[in-house]
Amino acid sequence: MVGNKSTRSVNPAPSDKSFYHFFRDALPRHPHLDVRFIGHYANRLDVGMIAREYDVVLLTQIDDPTQIMALKGIRDESIPVIGVATDPHAYLKHDMLKMYADLKIDHTFHGFHPAAFYKYYPRNLKYTQIPFGVEPKLYKTVRPWEERVDDHLVISGILEESRNLPQRLYDRWYRRRPAALRPNHHYKLRTRCSELPYVVHTRSIYPNQGTDQLPDVLSSFRAAIAATTTFSTVKYMETPAAGCLTFMEVTDQNQAIALGYEDGKTAVFINDSNYRSKFQEYLDGPSDPKWRSIADAGRTYTMNNLTNDTAADKLYILMRTILGES
Repeated sequence: MVGNKSTRSVNPAPSDKSFYHFFRDALPRHPHLDVRFIGHYANRLDVGMIAREYDVVLLTQIDDPTQIMALKGIRDESIPVIGVATDPHAYLKHDMLKMYADLKIDHTFHGFHPAAFYKYYPRNLKYTQIPFGVEPKLYKTVRPWEERVDDHLVISGILEESRNLPQRLYDRWYRRRPAALRPNHHYKLRTRCSELPYVVHTRSIYPNQGTDQLPDVLSSFRAAIAATTTFSTVKYMETPAAGCLTFMEVTDQNQAIALGYEDGKTAVFINDSNYRSKFQEYLDGPSDPKWRSIADAGRTYTMNNLTNDTAADKLYILMRTILGES
């Protein structure tokens, strides 16, 4: 419990299962948090009562206009409001500053580096990096190394919508879309990797997979790829958590280095100039014991430092700081 009251969570069941497990499973089992869930239906919430009985309002989605109506009057209360930040470039699609003001958001958090947030948002908005999404119970048991596919690499996640030149020109010159809103901007290297003959996308194995099936699909392979060009995502933690040798895109732009993985120790770092040679080094000797050593170390590091439970601890500390209790 935070102070003498509870943390109130609005919109408790996001469609993204990594969000769901963090808010529905990890936060309620935290020993010092008393979490109560409420809906976000317009005009049904007594904001004054929330402020009297609870310490913090925690929003799992801050770009939903219905929450502005549901929490009408929140600006008149002193209770802190903490929200999960949207993808940084959402700033280009929504009037996010107005939403921050309407919801009186005091602080936001997410797994990506602060540099990605402040690329679009002013410095006076408070943001903390808290990586979440790896639910421990889903990764408790993974497939043994000896039983995994060793002559292919696996990749998961969204790919760019189109690689054809007419579509790219249309987006850039006719629609005048900012780079951050173009389909090929965030998943450039991931898409290039997926086109290699020895790379398999998880959806080709399990077309209707959800987050709960992902660990099993990933752990069918010894080696896997986690690549997001502009900022790190939950893929960077899910992949090593499944016991895979993780080829991880790490650049000055995505700042994935902040997650704490080490090249050659807990992951293999790649970029758009060396990824093919790094993959080939593995494929030329998949039985080399160093690959398993890196995979095991990456899994251990992730399960000790980057699970939903460690994220819940960090969020609890953030709450106490905001409340002036630490």
